Amino acid sequence: METFLLKAEDRITDIRETVSIYNHYDKEQLKLPKELPFKNLLNIRDFDLKPNMGILPHKHINRELITIMVSGNLVQKTNRGETVHLQPGDVQFMSAGSGISHFEYNLSGNSWLNCMQVCLEPRKSFTKPLNKTIKLPPNRNAFHTIISPKKNDNGYLPVDDDFYIHFGMFESGHNFVHNQDQHSKGCIVISLFGNLIVNGLSLGGKDTLFIWNEETIEIEAEKATDFFLFEA
Repeated sequence: METFLLKAEDRITDIRETVSIYNHYDKEQLKLPKELPFKNLLNIRDFDLKPNMGILPHKHINRELITIMVSGNLVQKTNRGETVHLQPGDVQFMSAGSGISHFEYNLSGNSWLNCMQVCLEPRKSFTKPLNKTIKLPPNRNAFHTIISPKKNDNGYLPVDDDFYIHFGMFESGHNFVHNQDQHSKGCIVISLFGNLIVNGLSLGGKDTLFIWNEETIEIEAEKATDFFLFEA
């Protein structure tokens, strides 16, 4: 097993007047001891957006974007005439394909917004744009798949890559063993809050743990926690 632990305070940050961006992973900026097996993963970021503020119109081409709402209310408007409202617990999958332009803003006048966004490079280029949203499962002490390359009726969103996102809400003392897909080469675990022990290593809130060359991931909550496991 090989690992790399990125503490929350060591993340690469971009602090602006209206938005703060915290990088859990960036393919271009984060230099790890050895190359990770996430070939098509471009970045995983936390966004804090100021009340009544937004991100100016911008365009995505041949990108798959997964937005996970943690707190606040986000509104997106696209050049396709779509208006999307995202609330805490929403997971949005946007396949930009041949191109989507949109702008986003925080609907609240007094509360900051926090969301996590994952950006992937799809296997196929210039496909038809797609926009879908699901809710995070509410079950505590359960481990759920919310993004998967497999297409079936289990309620998760399909992605055009060998990439999974799993989500867990564990009470203190709960533990779980995850056996990765036979084709997976590694994973990234991010704790939103609380404390986790993952394969013997301790994670606090917003810490990021990279694991590769290991098939079995053992997870235990030291304190009540919500977390994501990204697998590729």
